[in-house]
Amino acid sequence: MNAQAARQCLRVCQTYAEHWPARKAQGCGLVLSNLAPTELADCIGESVMDRMQECGGGTLAFTWGSYRQRKGQCV
Repeated sequence: MNAQAARQCLRVCQTYAEHWPARKAQGCGLVLSNLAPTELADCIGESVMDRMQECGGGTLAFTWGSYRQRKGQCV
């Protein structure tokens, strides 16, 4: 993982940790997926996507290549 990707991941984790108690009280959670937002909506349904948006949900795209494809390397 390069330094920029590590900083982005750390920022996501910190933000989630800071806001989790309030979001949990509102009945919100975290959804992680490798699907694009439209593909995720097709998978889980528009009503679920709408509910996620009600809780202040958003989309954060991680667009770098797959590290799993690097055979024999630890990342």
